Amino acid sequence: MPSSRVFLKKFEFSDRTAFVLEFGHQYIRFFADHGQVLKNNATYEIETPFTLSDLWDDKAKVCRLNIVQNNDILYLFHPKYMKTLTRYANDDWRLEDFELQNGPWCNINTDDTLTISADATEGIATLNATGNVFSPTDVGRLIRLNLYNDNTAPWAASKSVTAGQIMTSDGNYYKAKAQGTTGAVKPVHTEGERSDGAVFWQYLHSGYGIAKITEVTSANEAKAAIVSRMPDNISTPSFELGLLSSAAQMPSCGTFYKNRLALLVNTDEGLKCVLSQSNNFDNFSDKDGAEVTAECAITAPVLSDRYNEARWLSAGDVLFIGTSGGEFYLDTMTSAEALAPDNCKVVPISNIGSKGLTPIKVNGHTLFVDKYGTSIRDLIYSYERDGYDPFDATIKAKHLLKSGIVEWAYQDYPDKILWCVMASGQVVGFTFNTEQEVTALHQHQFGGMVESLTVIPSSDGHMDDLWLSVKRVINDTYERHIEWMDSGTPLIYPNSITQSYDWGEKELKEKEYDKQNAWYLDSALQFERTAGDNATIIGGLDHLKGEEVVIFADGAQKASQIVSDEGTIEIAKTDNHVVAGLSFQSVFKAKKRYLQGNATAGVGEVQRIDHLTLMLYRAGGGKVGSSFEDMVDILYRKTNEVMGQSAPLFTGNKVITMPGRTSTLEEKGADIVLVNDSAYPMTVLAISPQMTQSES
Repeated sequence: MPSSRVFLKKFEFSDRTAFVLEFGHQYIRFFADHGQVLKNNATYEIETPFTLSDLWDDKAKVCRLNIVQNNDILYLFHPKYMKTLTRYANDDWRLEDFELQNGPWCNINTDDTLTISADATEGIATLNATGNVFSPTDVGRLIRLNLYNDNTAPWAASKSVTAGQIMTSDGNYYKAKAQGTTGAVKPVHTEGERSDGAVFWQYLHSGYGIAKITEVTSANEAKAAIVSRMPDNISTPSFELGLLSSAAQMPSCGTFYKNRLALLVNTDEGLKCVLSQSNNFDNFSDKDGAEVTAECAITAPVLSDRYNEARWLSAGDVLFIGTSGGEFYLDTMTSAEALAPDNCKVVPISNIGSKGLTPIKVNGHTLFVDKYGTSIRDLIYSYERDGYDPFDATIKAKHLLKSGIVEWAYQDYPDKILWCVMASGQVVGFTFNTEQEVTALHQHQFGGMVESLTVIPSSDGHMDDLWLSVKRVINDTYERHIEWMDSGTPLIYPNSITQSYDWGEKELKEKEYDKQNAWYLDSALQFERTAGDNATIIGGLDHLKGEEVVIFADGAQKASQIVSDEGTIEIAKTDNHVVAGLSFQSVFKAKKRYLQGNATAGVGEVQRIDHLTLMLYRAGGGKVGSSFEDMVDILYRKTNEVMGQSAPLFTGNKVITMPGRTSTLEEKGADIVLVNDSAYPMTVLAISPQMTQSES
């Protein structure tokens, strides 16, 4: 099993500008426009602190890195790190620490014998504690010192004051700039100087000061850069350490909700959901000066009767919260008022428990993976229950999810599929089309172990591209390929076809174009001959050296070849459009079919299928049978068609005589197996068996 691993994440700047980011051991590489981003003709990458053990939780089988995008900035959340990744140009990306202006805060100290003092009000201060408070990992952590048992006189009108005298007003502290008698206008400002109608007052602080620890010299002494002015000569037991730090834990995940940045944090005080100030994503201050307003940051504990670790956040009409022990949502207590510190509640939904995969939203559905990775839950509002009901959307094919989902992404177009990477290295697709009430699970193998996948819009704007990181054994060694999956057949046609007004001719041209441009091969590359080029050797297949590849040239499947040590294969001078890649097998095996008898339901009776009618759309390959060992080719060529070239793609019904018996006395019931291991498309619209029944 390969020892290294990479993770693919998406960045979408516009419908036509999207990137795939490859996170590996202490690096990020970038892909766009179906190619790798280069700088000075070399692979462009940037350094990161993320080691493989940081990125991959081998026990939980999940990537620890959670990413949320806002415009040109990606917010990266990890239990050890909180960073931003900003795009300045396609080949200029910068990874930086996420700097907090203020908050959020741990619970306030309750030990009156433990005090902290600061020897300066601005600049750099030395913090001295009467007990063990600081640790080396506190460097970079915020700390807030609050006045305690303060007896500063309150401001009042028509009162004599001296120059430099300090008074309070609505919890804020002000210093008189000159001697005089106070006016009638109470000071309420929180910066600079204002007059009360007679005396000018300079704002000092709001009963507290904030500093960022820059150096820890001992357990009871630290240096700190003052962020907001400290009260004079402060020495207080009322202090709060920053909730987010490497000394504690950084947020495991985040999202944007109602113009706030929401974070989910595992703390020593329990699981907490914290939301920034409104429209101020790096400010988690719970006060505006000395006042708590609706725009202030919110800290909401996530409480239940079981242990909960942070897993994910997902924003919708409410803020969904996923934990190891259950699911919750955060909402207002009353919808008549805005979300605010005093208008917020966390409500439990279920005790299912979640895996650390960000939920996927499809129309009004929020889909998440259970804590074992073996089911996909649809978190949708139930009017009968008057609450959210996370029912199992994959209960009909649980066997495909046995190894557990480790990563997933949603491809809306062309086929509305959730692509899931399994712990086994296989991929399972979950077609989820709620408009047509269609849900179906299907398994995919890519000739190797799929590590990661993501979805971004294609550069031509015609579909969503599925990108994968695949590890294959090539010449007895593991090689990693970053690939994208084409739709197989074209989604758009050139003007020479679309502008044809003869519908019969147009359909023939579309079929031929579909056949010429089919991509039903794995890890494939395309070659287009240019005018005057007579080459019979083509290269570029270095990633498949020593492997047998299928060659599809001008709509016809040619004899397979072994890729040379130089990464080349041979083609004919007349081959103009060539696709070469690994063989890819598509398989459909239906559930056993039973024909109901006059006296029985057919179960337990010997069944057989005499004929099978397949309704096909633009198909050119495939086999059918009752088992993998007993199959017949589906024949498309008509006797009057031109020989020496591939048959046109077929649309219509094919009636096929089934080979042998489709049931034995031991098995009972009839089987149908369809296989396509050719490079031609095979789209099946309907399967209609003609069955007979005999006695046991």
